[in-house]
Amino acid sequence: MTGNPSDAPLRILPSRTDITAMVISSIALVQDEFAQTAALDYWDMSAAEHHQVVSCLRAAAQADGAGELLGALDAALGGPLRPGPARRLAELTEPGIALGCDTRSTDGPPERRQAWRALALQAVRADAASRLYTHLGESPAQVAPVAAADVPAPGPVASGAGRPTVTVVIPFRDRSADRSRLRNLLACLSALGDQSLPREEYRVVVVEADSEPRHAELIRPRADHYLHLPCDGHFNKSWAVNAGVVQAGGDAEIICVHDADILVGHDFLERNVTRFRSPGHQAHWPFRDPLCMDPASTDLAITRRCVEGARDIPLGIIGGVRLRQPPGHCVWVRSSTFHRVGGLDERFEGWGGEDLDFAFRLNVVVPVDRFDDVLLHMFHPRPQITQNGQRFYAGRTLLTWSPSGPIGQLGGPAGSVDDDLAGIMQLPVGGA
Repeated sequence: MTGNPSDAPLRILPSRTDITAMVISSIALVQDEFAQTAALDYWDMSAAEHHQVVSCLRAAAQADGAGELLGALDAALGGPLRPGPARRLAELTEPGIALGCDTRSTDGPPERRQAWRALALQAVRADAASRLYTHLGESPAQVAPVAAADVPAPGPVASGAGRPTVTVVIPFRDRSADRSRLRNLLACLSALGDQSLPREEYRVVVVEADSEPRHAELIRPRADHYLHLPCDGHFNKSWAVNAGVVQAGGDAEIICVHDADILVGHDFLERNVTRFRSPGHQAHWPFRDPLCMDPASTDLAITRRCVEGARDIPLGIIGGVRLRQPPGHCVWVRSSTFHRVGGLDERFEGWGGEDLDFAFRLNVVVPVDRFDDVLLHMFHPRPQITQNGQRFYAGRTLLTWSPSGPIGQLGGPAGSVDDDLAGIMQLPVGGA
């Protein structure tokens, strides 16, 4: 076999409307730093393809002599793309996409048809290479910026009596000057306090992994259990999650690993607990393509959900970028399965890698389902993702975690004897 498989001809194409949406998404991505940094790894993998879409659209518009389209493109590249200009750009682009997709057409000069055909094919290639696509919303509303002090406290925490069905574990750290991550955590806790699931059936545990209990006074009254994990170095999500499960998880049958910047709806807990009633159900992600909201949409969503008490946030009023099936954000798993795979790999420090490794190890021993719930990620400045020019997870081998001692201990992260897949499958089944 010769040639580059990525250069294979495309014959199975989406509708012209879908291809037009792909073009608009690429244009929005190339000039929106927020969208790119929502998942910088994903952007790095597909950036060149998205930039090529812009070049192809410009070439097609020039071949058409379409001055209005060129003007609309230049305007779109001048700043974050808004819904109105995006719709107009799509209206101007779709007729050309239709021409490019019609291989039997003889309308106009061949160069014109070829230019639009090249755009259509490049848009499909970029979309296929990308795990990011934009969601502009229909008519985003504007509200005042929301700070940590603006987020109301949730209702009463659980009394501690009885056996909760699910423990929600939230790893957390915020050393920023603007306290945006604290604002997000308080909104997260507010939403988790407003649930259709009876309050005695769930426990919310926040693990602050930091050199000091920096935000304990604000967090403690809003969670069922606050745990300070002494952690001087880079943030260690895996260690924090494992500590939350081991030190404060109790005997709950289900564990929900829940990032601190997720804003959930009113039925979130009840809906996901119910899914474990299905035969063989052991673990799942409740979402498919989470929406990372832009700053203004985050303010709006927090205001509607936490201040005004809305049960859910309509997607039409918010915007941002969607990630295609990432491994993190929020995962539900039976406690026995969590312990069977050894929890999260506590050797990961800094940003990235631990969620993917945990997902892989779960998939070795149990089926992991995905559902189509809406998952909203609240905006915050992006964390440091590299050290000495490399990603934090560089050099870390996935699927080798085999704890050499108890996980989730307050004295420090556990080590590993670095086993392989066979070792993962042979781990003893623990838990209830």
